[in-house]
Amino acid sequence: MHSFTKYIVQTKALSDERLTVVDVGVSGGLDRKWYDFGGYLRGFGFDVLENEVRDLNRRIDSRLGVTFHPARIGTGEHDSTPGTPSNWVETERLAGNPDQSRMSSNFSTTVPKITQVRTSLDSFFEDEAGSLDFIKIDTDGADFDVLRSASCILDEKRVLGLEIECQFHGGFGPKAEVFANIDTYLRERGFSLFAMDPVHTSRHALPGKAREHIIADSDRGQLIWANVRYFRDLAKPNYQQYWPFAVTPATLIKLACLFELHKLNDCAAELILRFKDSLANLFDTRHALNLLTKEYYGEFETYAEHLNAFENNRGYFLPGIQELMNNYEITYAEFVELMEKLRGMRAHLDAYDFSGKTIVFYGAGGRFRSLYPGLKAQLEKAGKVLACDSNPALHGTKIAGINIISPDDLPRITPDLILVTSVYYKDIVLGLWKLAKEHGIRFEITLLD
Repeated sequence: MHSFTKYIVQTKALSDERLTVVDVGVSGGLDRKWYDFGGYLRGFGFDVLENEVRDLNRRIDSRLGVTFHPARIGTGEHDSTPGTPSNWVETERLAGNPDQSRMSSNFSTTVPKITQVRTSLDSFFEDEAGSLDFIKIDTDGADFDVLRSASCILDEKRVLGLEIECQFHGGFGPKAEVFANIDTYLRERGFSLFAMDPVHTSRHALPGKAREHIIADSDRGQLIWANVRYFRDLAKPNYQQYWPFAVTPATLIKLACLFELHKLNDCAAELILRFKDSLANLFDTRHALNLLTKEYYGEFETYAEHLNAFENNRGYFLPGIQELMNNYEITYAEFVELMEKLRGMRAHLDAYDFSGKTIVFYGAGGRFRSLYPGLKAQLEKAGKVLACDSNPALHGTKIAGINIISPDDLPRITPDLILVTSVYYKDIVLGLWKLAKEHGIRFEITLLD
């Protein structure tokens, strides 16, 4: 995992630069992914639980350059705007597990001690000379307040990315702890939304199934909150035209690593290609692209192979289409051509000359019954009109006066036009394509909707 980041560390491409991470709400410690930077990591963690902070500092390897601090981070401002509290949905309306506390894995008997220290991120890092590359905020309710306490940092300390927990429901004031305010605040400072991990919670009236071990995090229900990730989109050609952000090789390398650590390998690759000339003297960009490619899906060894597959086997990147291609032994180019013919035939069906032709409806269900009357006048000119269905119980019967046949009868009948009325049209159309190819017969196909 994170082969590109580890490669950057091994090659010492960052020289004396270090990646600095700020984590507010660090209970449990920094995420393990950050330790891939080894000696290039510098971290600051903040939490209101003094006991937790003390334990984290005792356990951390001092050589890693990571420290934890007991502090309540925020602006210290009081906002009396109506509707500001983040009471997104009343708790009693949501499905929850009454046994959750009994199932908790936290067996600590230590009474938590809450710190009385209050500060802002701007105040804490006021004398910080280096960059603060990534900020993660997860405080269960005061996240936007913490973010606003970093206004100077965001403007001056070369922050490249942020992860923040946000609610989608709550107040409507300018300081309300809701996604709309967080998104506006960050976009105004040159950040773009790159990723979101949404959390849904079903209502108590009809509980859903849990995605993991907490019922409140359900597989369906209303969208309640999410962890969102923002980055500076430095690969955008005109980014610096709007945001006067100094782009250095070290900045680009760190941003590319941040992208990879957050499963945005495509964004890392784009950044490397955009600034290839600036980065070529620091690391092997070709090898870097191969590393990012190999872990993207794990199906291609090199960047060149990946692009070649996209250009020459586009169906591979359309899993549903690829399955159809495999089942019916059709190439992607043939599939696209077939779909284009279907679309073209449908557009000109009104002008089609039915005179003396053998016409077959494929699908003798409800859609056939509803669509047949609309074409009845044109079909009167046809030489023969039949309906075809895969249901053996219908074979030899009539619907709306039309004889129903089996698909196996089509080569013998050699229709001129097949009108597909089934919702399973892709499988039917490809099956007809394969049948025509195997039996050397020709007919036109179109969809009816």
